Amino acid sequence: MLLSTNYRCKENIVKFSEVGISNNSIREPKQMKAFEQGGKISVLNCGSDSLYANSKAVADFMIDLKKNGERLSDVCVLSRYNQDLSILNGMLFLNGVYTDIPKEALMINGKMFNDIKGVVDLASGDDWFLNISTIMLNGWKVIRYLNKATAKMLGNCLKNNNIKFSELVAIISNSDSSTNLMSKLDNVSQAGLYDLANRMSYDTLNDIKRLDLILNNKGTPNDKKASLLVDHYENNASWRFKGDRSRKLLTANCKFVIELLKEKGYDETKSLLNGINQYEKGNIASLGAKAILSTCHRSKGREWKYVILMCDDNDSFPSREKIRTSIDKGISEREVIEWIQEERRLHYVAKTRAKEKLVLVSDINNMSMFTRECLGFRETDYDIMSIAMEPIKDNKSHLGREWKLNEKETELY
Repeated sequence: MLLSTNYRCKENIVKFSEVGISNNSIREPKQMKAFEQGGKISVLNCGSDSLYANSKAVADFMIDLKKNGERLSDVCVLSRYNQDLSILNGMLFLNGVYTDIPKEALMINGKMFNDIKGVVDLASGDDWFLNISTIMLNGWKVIRYLNKATAKMLGNCLKNNNIKFSELVAIISNSDSSTNLMSKLDNVSQAGLYDLANRMSYDTLNDIKRLDLILNNKGTPNDKKASLLVDHYENNASWRFKGDRSRKLLTANCKFVIELLKEKGYDETKSLLNGINQYEKGNIASLGAKAILSTCHRSKGREWKYVILMCDDNDSFPSREKIRTSIDKGISEREVIEWIQEERRLHYVAKTRAKEKLVLVSDINNMSMFTRECLGFRETDYDIMSIAMEPIKDNKSHLGREWKLNEKETELY
């Protein structure tokens, strides 16, 4: 027996979703119908395919919902990947919106948040940096190719000689003040730093000299120093984060903190980052209704009045990087197509969690090929593989309708 009546979603959402999933060849032939008429679908154009832009667009949308009296427990934000929700969660917390979110999606459980938080602390030059574990955890992350063993030696140098990290950087970079500073060090530390200087690569030495200019410029306020350090961290950390998605997440985390520094200043930004840290550890009480942040996989079997599908682009649905990697590894076309169809099925699940309104968040020029299918543009799975192997193209013309790009939200139905 075919269960073809959908009692969850209203008619427009069912019809929209049905157009896309019908492109799956591995599927029982059936025509879905809705029990209730109505339903709204809209595209929220975030203007960029960056994770930061997606997160900001969703945060603003949800804050407006709250101001308009909507219950946050009726709202669910879905993403393909856990960590794509992390920056959104931080933005919502800073605006007084509390969430129910998987622990894997928390900022504090990502690879970058604690790094960046430590890098921001560098700007103040506090005695906090005398802690040997700090230089081991963060110092090497802002100096390209400086390994943990060398970082440990530098940490011991700080600890044994009671000097600041900024002074140590001045010594290594051989700045004007380095002669007087070097005389403060014990013989073991001096010998270690001389040895390090002789073995240091050109790139590493340049990084340390740039750190010296940032940290020891007395005319630079701490918020500007911290922004420069975070930017320095992003440039130097990219080699540690492999793949398009990891680098996208790195850029978004850095952008989030730099924007905070611009808007709030240094001291308040440090306080807010500590607040996020405490909130996500469960040390801050959050009463009242909570918005739901979830991955598409976790949403199966559930439903909400509003569903916001963020990062509805071809980095997530489907992942061009995954398709390219699979083809490069020699995985057969049949297996790649089976994976594409499974991703299309997951996209269908995400869309049909919405009872009354579905909001698709994307850069209009990189909209998910699965969403374009729902809009009536027919692409075979072979087309999707072919497009994934090409550079990003402007695909507005594929949508088959006029788009008002100057409007934030475009309602489809």
